[in-house]
Amino acid sequence: MSWALWFDVFPFNMAPGPGFMILYLVFALVAFPLLLVLRTLVGDALDRAAVRPVPGAGPGGSYRQPASMPDTLAIGQLPQGEQRWAVAYLRDGTRGLTDALAAAAFVRDLVTAGASGTLELTAARRIDDRLLAELATELQRVAAGSGSVSVAALRDAAGVVAARNETALESLIERSNLRRSNSTRRIMRTLWFVGVAGVLSIGVLRLLVRYAMYGAGAPLPVFLLIELVLFTLIGLGLSNPSMSSVAGTEYLRWLEDATLSMRADVGSGRRRDADDVETAVLLGGVLAASAAVPALAAYHTTYVPATTVHSSSCSSGSSGSSCSASSCGGGGGCGGGGGCGGGGGCS
Repeated sequence: MSWALWFDVFPFNMAPGPGFMILYLVFALVAFPLLLVLRTLVGDALDRAAVRPVPGAGPGGSYRQPASMPDTLAIGQLPQGEQRWAVAYLRDGTRGLTDALAAAAFVRDLVTAGASGTLELTAARRIDDRLLAELATELQRVAAGSGSVSVAALRDAAGVVAARNETALESLIERSNLRRSNSTRRIMRTLWFVGVAGVLSIGVLRLLVRYAMYGAGAPLPVFLLIELVLFTLIGLGLSNPSMSSVAGTEYLRWLEDATLSMRADVGSGRRRDADDVETAVLLGGVLAASAAVPALAAYHTTYVPATTVHSSSCSSGSSGSSCSASSCGGGGGCGGGGGCGGGGGCS
């Protein structure tokens, strides 16, 4: 291995001992975090490049809804219909979707608070939202004719509906490029392995140069071998980048900003329209993202009775304005295609 003597330079030609081992460890402790940062920066740049902007809208533009509902989620476009469930799933996965569906059961009067902590099912009626219709059917099945369910049963039923619709919602998120694509993850993984290979090659090269210079007479470099094994395991363990996309994070941040005053009004009780309250729950503005389902009983008592009064007052008009989706204005933002924000419409 005379070629190994080409690398008869520092630090590869250090005398046998702990010197190179310590230097190599320090190098790895710096190299691995830098590789992670580089991989993240590349991934974030690819995530942003994959997002298709909404024509005529953006973070600083209008957030009014267009006449037709787009088939993707994007900054500049408030979610409507089933897209709102995708927001709950994007924010907190199956748990977030489950809690959002359970909260919507209260908001939409699918259940009402009964005696002894039970929940009474309301009379069957037409439900336009597909997931809520599935939830109503599941609750009727669980109730088995009794007309009531427990809070735990409500959450279980919401979990069944959430699990049933995960694939469709994930598909919507992926179409919107708010989840990291396989091609981006492949590029990030390749970049990582190239960097890890560079770190390992330094240790291997040291072994070859050491053997070429000192032969078998030098002590066995046990600690260096341990380092090589350890760094290999670290490289394999951190090789898979996250599915989470910075584009998804930025979309949720934009959506929170766009509905900021509306959610503040809901939190203070000034706005009690069902669409607004539901949107606030989807974003964690009323109950917080990790709120437990049993807490929804108090939420129901506080908000749902006033929703009926609010809806009837909106139908008669307030100061000449209406609460249609086209009357959204001011700085408040709108939620889910319904309700009014800020200084416009009914409040």
